[in-house]
Order: sequence, then structure tokens, then C-alpha cells
Amino acid sequence: MPAVRNPFHEHSPRSSSGGGGHNHRESGGLMTSFRKAVVYGGAAFMMMNLFIMFELHVPSTDTKTGNAAGTTVGAATNQFPSQVRKAREQQQQQHHHPSSTNTQCSFRQYPPRRYYGLQKMEQPDFLTAVDYVYGEYPIMLQPDTNVINTQEQGKLCVDQSEWLSPEKNNPAKELPFADGTNPSILSLDRLEQSYPDLVTQWRQLGASFIATICMTDSQCSYQDTKAEIQQYKLSHDDKATVVQTLLLLLDDHFQTLQQATIYIERDAPWGRKFPKPKPNANGVGFEVMTRALDDARLFIHLNKLWVSYREGPNFGYEKQVLNEIHMAMTAAGGQLTATLKASESASFCCGRNMALMEHLDDPTQLQSLTWADPVTVIDVDDGRKQTAPKQRQLAESKKKKKSHFHGTNAFMVYLPKTQEFLGIGHFHRPSGRDAFNPYARFGHHYTHTFFTISSKPPFRLLRLSAEFVLPSKSKILGSDDADIIQFLSGLEVITTTTASGAKKDYAVIAYGINDCEGAAVYLSMNKVNQLLRPVPEGKEVVDLMEPLKQPRGKTG
Repeated sequence: MPAVRNPFHEHSPRSSSGGGGHNHRESGGLMTSFRKAVVYGGAAFMMMNLFIMFELHVPSTDTKTGNAAGTTVGAATNQFPSQVRKAREQQQQQHHHPSSTNTQCSFRQYPPRRYYGLQKMEQPDFLTAVDYVYGEYPIMLQPDTNVINTQEQGKLCVDQSEWLSPEKNNPAKELPFADGTNPSILSLDRLEQSYPDLVTQWRQLGASFIATICMTDSQCSYQDTKAEIQQYKLSHDDKATVVQTLLLLLDDHFQTLQQATIYIERDAPWGRKFPKPKPNANGVGFEVMTRALDDARLFIHLNKLWVSYREGPNFGYEKQVLNEIHMAMTAAGGQLTATLKASESASFCCGRNMALMEHLDDPTQLQSLTWADPVTVIDVDDGRKQTAPKQRQLAESKKKKKSHFHGTNAFMVYLPKTQEFLGIGHFHRPSGRDAFNPYARFGHHYTHTFFTISSKPPFRLLRLSAEFVLPSKSKILGSDDADIIQFLSGLEVITTTTASGAKKDYAVIAYGINDCEGAAVYLSMNKVNQLLRPVPEGKEVVDLMEPLKQPRGKTG
């Protein structure tokens, strides 16, 4: 097993020269200090790995699959916790120094107004004088603890030492402007066919998932008093230090093993602001750049890893942009790199939160659920073949109410047992975005539902759950509550094998918290299926919205 270096648990002091952009671009995110660590400490790490393998009896690695013999590490048949991860953690603990801990991996705390108030009987009008799915108040949906203890289902941690000065990267004094939010997530099993060598390397590191997380504008702080800024160690900055999206390798506890900034290679015109390709000065290859890649979400198409995102300044705010992600591991240091090619960018219209779908009869054809209410599915041109997009939608009758239900996850997960696509949708209340309110700059008091649609035309809504929230990861109020902004942006379904050999399915949900940080949890698919209720044919979400059957008090 190769030596595993994890910058999220073994920080070296950052060079005073800062050294961010050039080195980061060349090595895909490997810091200079870590390259030195490899050179000077390589022999010691190799000896430590041999010691760990013999002492802990870690099975030898199968060179074909990258899995430890007798242990399956990955989404299809995960066993928790993996022996590979145990060995890695023990190795890290022996080289750990308390002062090097990245405490940014801890969940934040927020002022009381940033929590939902789910248990309060007195609620504001925008939560009481409105309709809910089935007329039922949102439930608190507890993550599954049979896989991994809920407290260990953690934060999607980002190492920000490459772009933050030491003063700004000291959580004991001041937290960063943002920790990364609105993640998406996929199992490595989906990548095995097209990326066998990469998946082998990643599993040797203990990885089970690949994810994105966005470093953009945030709402970590909103209308906070000076006392609150001090109490919660909020950043004094009014804008993000960097604007970019990262690709993460995660283990089965959702701990970050490696990260890479997603770069765009300017090998062709790209949107309105970059009308020409830009070769490197030496004539070899093309320059790369970073962009926000707003709402970046992973999906699989043609067995390759793709990302959908918005890039408003270049493509317009109503267009969704699509790119295949080109990934590699550097020869020196084995660090992940991720690049999009401008020449491969494709886009389609219109809106945001549009989920991509497999076409079960034609794998070359990409589809998108552009609207969840009413269910609307279109064919999408991925830029690799000449097609005329077709729209398939239920005949829409005149409705008495306007729907405020929106899709959330970017990749509709196919459920072969029931021949449905599974998705997540959301509401936020109030439905508009007020110019001023005490809660958040944009939407707040989010709730979500699971839903399924048919897998082939005519597409229709098949099942729908009542609304739910997840327990806050930051419990400072003394009772269970949710955050006012929970955005469930990532959805995956995996199959695990228990100690007895039984197989069990789990939903994996990655989500943003308060437009500030990201997390992921497991939910049993048995629980998800219990929540989903059959929808009569011809009915849409808006038809199932009703006033609360058990009204709560109002606070005005």
C-alpha cells in the first residue's frame, strides 16, 4: 500500500512567499510543503506502511480492482469501516502534531435566528399561512446510524491554506469567509468502467466517493452584530478570497482525502468574455483558468464523469453548461488534477437546478428534468452529436395555484427494482426573495421532499414524500433543530454488504448548510421508500399542496 499523505490532518507550515497560483496550477493543488515532505520523508513513510500492513494484517491489494482482498471498498458493496482507512488513520495519528490540526473540519455554530425553530409552536406567518405537501408540517429526518454513527458523518472539509494567509487561516481567531457549499457526490463504482486505474489508486487511499464543492459567495455571516462576529469567529471579509470549484475524494466517513481545483483549459472560445483560445507562451498546450462554476453538480454520461454548472457572466444566467471532467494523478506525489476543456463545453436552456438523466434506450442521448412540477423532461445536446432537443411533458391543464417546488439534485438516480428515477426537490418559505429580512440574503427556511418519476415516456410523477429537514450539525440551542438553509444538492444510492453478508441499500445525501459549509449523510433506502407515497395518475406536486391540517400558532 503506498504511503498516504493527507493535508487535512498533517499540515506543514505554509511558505511565507504565499506561492499559490503557479504551483497550484502545475500540480493540481499540491502545496510545496507537501512535495518536500515526500522527498525527505518518503523512506520513513514506506517503512511505516510496511509496519502497518504486517502489524494490522491489512490484506494485500488486488492489482486489478484496487480493493483489498477480502474487503470491498467502494459504493457497490461497502463494508464500514474499511481496513484500509483504519490503517491510514493509525499512520496519521503516529505523525500527528496537535498544532497542525485543521479545525476548519469542525461544523460551525450560528446565531439562534439561523436555525429553523422546528419545535416552536409559535411560528411566523410565512410558515403557517401557506400550503405544505399533503398539508403536513415538515418532519425531522434522522440520518441512518447503522452504517456510521451520525456524529461521524461529517463535514466536507476543504484545505484553504493554499489561498489564505496564515492570519486568515487561523480558526482559533477568525474563521474563513466560507468553507465551501452546495456539494454533489457520486460513488466511485460509477467510474470503474472508464477510469479503472484511477479508481484503483483512489481506493488504495481509502476513497469511496468523489464530490464537488463550491468556493463562492456565502452567507456564513448575515446581519451579525459585533458581539456575534466575535462570538462565532466570523470573517471580517465581505467577499470570497477565491472563487472556484473543487473536486474532492472522500472516504466512507465523508472525510476529504484529496482535493483539486477544477481548471478550464482555454483551447477554444469560451462564452462571451473569452472569445479566443489562449495558447501557452511556449506554444505547448493552452493556458488554464478558474471560474466560479456556480451550482456545480456531478453526473455520469457515456460512462464518463461530467459536471453541470452555471457561468452567468459568460453563458447567461438561464443556461446550464456541461463539461466532461478530465482527471489524472500527478506522477510526482500522486495528486489529483481536474480540467475542463473549453472546446467541449455545451449548454442548454433554461433555468437552474435542472437534473440530468440517463436515457435507458439510447445511452448516447442525455436527458434533463428541467421542471419537477409539472414533470418536464427534455433531450439535451451534449455537443458531441447533432440532435434537435425534444421536449416531453405532461399536457398541462390550467392550475389554480402556482407551484414553488423545484428540483435540487443534479443527477436523477435510476432505481432498477421499481424502474423509476429518484430525485429530491425543495421549497423555501416565503417563496420569493425579499430585499430585506432578518434570516438570510436570499431564500431561507428550506424543506425538501423525495420524489420519483417514470423512467420512460410519458414521464409523470409516481411517488412523493412529505416535506422534511435534517438535524442541524451544530446544536447550540439544547434541542433538535434544523438550519434555515439546507440545500440537498447531491444524491447517490449505494449497496453495502453487512457482516452477515446481507445487502442493504442506502441513499447518500450531500448538502449545503447556510450557504456556508457542506456535509453528507446516509439514509436507509427502506426509510426513503417508506416516506414515498403513490401519486394518482395526472396529479402533480401543486395538486397535493394543502393548508396545514394541524395549524400552529402565529407570531405575525
